[in-house]
Amino acid sequence: MLFLCTLILVIPKNVVKITMPDRTIYEQGSSFAVKWIHSVEKEEWIEMYHRQDGDLTLYKTYFKTFGAGVPSQGKVIKSDKPGYVAFEMNRKMKNILLVVSKNVHSSVAVNKQELPLYRMVPSYEEVKIESIRIPAVFYYANKIWLKMR
Repeated sequence: MLFLCTLILVIPKNVVKITMPDRTIYEQGSSFAVKWIHSVEKEEWIEMYHRQDGDLTLYKTYFKTFGAGVPSQGKVIKSDKPGYVAFEMNRKMKNILLVVSKNVHSSVAVNKQELPLYRMVPSYEEVKIESIRIPAVFYYANKIWLKMR
């Protein structure tokens, strides 16, 4: 029994790692969203990502108006969010470096939970998001530690 418990705790888990200046959060889930309010358009933008094989893939972007920063590549598709334009993307990356700002309400949504980064990190600090594999024990220890904070 002890061997089985030990084995379960060392089995690697695929997770999204969100590194902030004062903490790191590990989240399960194969997809997540990065959200913010566009500084010029003053409308919400949403980028949808898949976590797969150590990479992140931006697969869809939602926004309400065309303007500064609108993707120049990708395919306009039917939006499943009323009032939004949707772009199908297929951009692989190793990580996301996100500069957080209270002005634009930078946040991440994963596992039906919204992480309001703009409340968790000082403005203009950087947050790194990446896909990694870690032993299950680290994942569960992080969850317990964060609840105790």
